[in-house]
This record gives sequence, structure tokens and C-alpha cells, in this order.
Amino acid sequence: MSRLKYIILDDQTESPIIFPNWINHSDMVQGYQKVLSAGFLDVVAGAAGHLRIACYGESVSLKIKSRPETDSKIIGRLFNS
Repeated sequence: MSRLKYIILDDQTESPIIFPNWINHSDMVQGYQKVLSAGFLDVVAGAAGHLRIACYGESVSLKIKSRPETDSKIIGRLFNS
């Protein structure tokens, strides 16, 4: 299992940015105007070679919460496409 951080930008496609957990959320959003959600994610190997993504928590530095179900689906499509 790997624990990472993420933000999802408020653009036409709700673009995620995934980064190591030692970087602050606020450092990653410099220059971006709107962030829809932010938090942590776990990546776990699943059946048939697919990865299971679990988003949770919130960014204290941005004061933005995650959207666990929605964010997990958005990021999961990146890993399992």
C-alpha cells in the first residue's frame, strides 16, 4: 500500500494532481485558482491487475475536504485505464 496526497483542480475535467505525502497541499496549488477537493489516497493492489484507490481526509493547509467516493473514481480511472 502506498499513501499519497492529492488535489483535484476545478477545471473542465476535474484534473487530479498526485504527489508524495511530505509535500504540503498548499505548495502544490500555487498558481491554480480553484481546488475542488484535497486529501490523502491509498493505492492497493486489487484483483485482475487493477489498483484500488481510496481517497479520504482533508487538507489542513487549504481547508478543503476530500470527496471520498467521487475523488476515488476520478483518480481510479487514471490508474486503471
